[in-house]
Amino acid sequence: MNVEVRTLAELLYVDMVGRIMFPTGATSTGAKPNPENIAKMCIKLAETFEKVKKQSDIDAIPTATKFEVDMSDIAGWDKK
Repeated sequence: MNVEVRTLAELLYVDMVGRIMFPTGATSTGAKPNPENIAKMCIKLAETFEKVKKQSDIDAIPTATKFEVDMSDIAGWDKK
């Protein structure tokens, strides 16, 4: 796991555990998910995010447009 994925997974985990285990403004008496399962989900989310981000960066790279120049095109530039 690279540093970006690990850092993002850690941030997601801290946020999600705080929201799930200690909800504010509500008295939740429901069953709490296993923290290990939350960690696994955060890693998967971070990996998916990084994969999509890299593909988005690749898609944003401008591509060269192919064009052809004939000698007659250049000849028109001459000023006589």
